[in-house]
Parts: sequence; structure tokens; C-alpha cells
Amino acid sequence: MRQVMILSMKVNHLKKHLRVLFTFLGCLLVIVYAVWSIYYFVEKPNAQSLVNKTQSHHANPQELIEDKDKYYSQLTAMDLMKVPEVINRALSAVMFDEPNELRLLQVNLLDTAKQINLHPSQIEYINSPQAINFLKFRAKRTWFNQEVEDRYIKIQSLDGLLERFPEARGDLYQQATQLIINRDLIIFEIAKGIAEAEQRKMTEYDLESARRTWRESLVSSSDD
Repeated sequence: MRQVMILSMKVNHLKKHLRVLFTFLGCLLVIVYAVWSIYYFVEKPNAQSLVNKTQSHHANPQELIEDKDKYYSQLTAMDLMKVPEVINRALSAVMFDEPNELRLLQVNLLDTAKQINLHPSQIEYINSPQAINFLKFRAKRTWFNQEVEDRYIKIQSLDGLLERFPEARGDLYQQATQLIINRDLIIFEIAKGIAEAEQRKMTEYDLESARRTWRESLVSSSDD
């Protein structure tokens, strides 16, 4: 009986020590949680603030570059080359086979590009052989258009024109061909109308009369 009582006392004493231990551990957990909370809610924003400052520091040079770019003209090399005066000078140089005039035109374009502060990449293009080639290409296409207009008025075909101006291959030549087709259809309809008015078959004479009528109407419309 005595041994049972002693054992019971030891168990009670152990329980008391365990309660103290659990209480201590609970307090320790509370302290740890409090410290973690302080770090999470206070220190973390500070760390994020540092990241933001770092990003801002790296963004500033980019902003300076963008601001610097704003000082360059928004025009391009192509904008300068599409000016009618430039096109006409290039056309004259190509028509009269004067390559020195093309180089002089290139120098003038460079001078203009620098004066209006074009972007360095655009100035580099103007100063390149590709720019000369482009000026020749545009001049040949302009010359082709003039030849088409002349043949259109004179009621001539486009035979041999593409061989002289291979630069016109593609959409430009297709448009010119359609223009000539439409002209010939109009003349044909006029000749057909003349023949039908006299109730007979259409002849070459009717076509010739139709050509004169068409040409007269073209001159009349241009005078208006």
C-alpha cells in the first residue's frame, strides 16, 4: 500500500513538471511566432522596397535613352527620298545617265538628314550604296510611268517596255497593262456603237473613228 502511495506521488510530481514544461514551450512558441510576424510584416516590405529601388535604378538609364531618342527626328530616310524634288533629280540623273548627279544628290540628302537630326541608323542608310540603288530603282519606275502615260495617250501598246524597265515587274506593270486594256475596251465600244448606229458590221474605219473620238474626249477632259 505504501509503495502505491509513493508511486502516485511521483506521478503527480511528474505531471506538475510536465505542465511547467508545456507552459514554457507554449510561451516559447508565442515568442517565436511574434518574432516571425514582425519580420514578415515589417522587414519584408523593406526588402521589397529595396527591390523596387534596384529596379528603379536599372530603369533610369533606359529612361534616359528614351529621352535621348526623342531628340531625333521622327522622319526616316525613305521620307526624304520620297520628296518630289528628290525623285525628279534622281529621274533626270538616270534618264541622262549622269551617275555623278546621283552621288551629289546623296550628299545633299546626307546634309539635310544631319540638319534635321535624323536617327544615326537612317543617316547610315542614306550614306550607303543601297540608297543609291534605291534612288535608281524609284527613278526607273517613275520613268516607266511616264512612258506608259505617253503610250496611253498615243494609243500604243506596252510592247518592249518591260524589257527596258525590269524594275516595273509586278504590281506596277500589271496596273499599266490593265490601264491599256481598259482604254482599248472603251475604243472598241465606241467603234461598235458607230457600226450599230448604221446597222452594219464594225470595220477598221470605225475603230479609227473611235480612236479619234476617244483622243478628243481625253483632250477635252484634260482642258476641263
